[in-house]
Amino acid sequence: MAVLRHADENLYLTCIVADESQLRAHGRPEDGHVVDLSRFDGSSPVAGVPLVLGDTSLRIGVLTGLTQGNPGDWPGTEGRFVVALAQLADSPLARAAFEAMRAGILDGVCGMFKGRLEDDRAIYEQLVGIIALPQRDVACASARILETFHLPE
Repeated sequence: MAVLRHADENLYLTCIVADESQLRAHGRPEDGHVVDLSRFDGSSPVAGVPLVLGDTSLRIGVLTGLTQGNPGDWPGTEGRFVVALAQLADSPLARAAFEAMRAGILDGVCGMFKGRLEDDRAIYEQLVGIIALPQRDVACASARILETFHLPE
């Protein structure tokens, strides 16, 4: 995937991908599982992990970094959480998505994880993708785009 160039700059975003809150299922928190990040492997490689646009599965970028936070480190999160850095692709669709993110239209994300369900917990073990979509449509209420920015080549 080519890198997005905008006036000799690369386009990036940072986002909270998940925290240990209760997931919203069918728009209702009481139907969802509680996320468990205790077995999450934040050290697994992120190269090639896609950033896609909504339910389209159209790739608009790739992850370039991943870090974990502890309870209380970031306002509005519950328990441990995962923050990702993504670089947008060099395509008209990625440019349009970036502008929608800057305008607050695409303000949420959903992390796609490998893991398993155990009783009332969704145990997340490995991040395999991120979906960019409006915040109202995300399963994890804290998952959101934090910042969009340009970096020189």
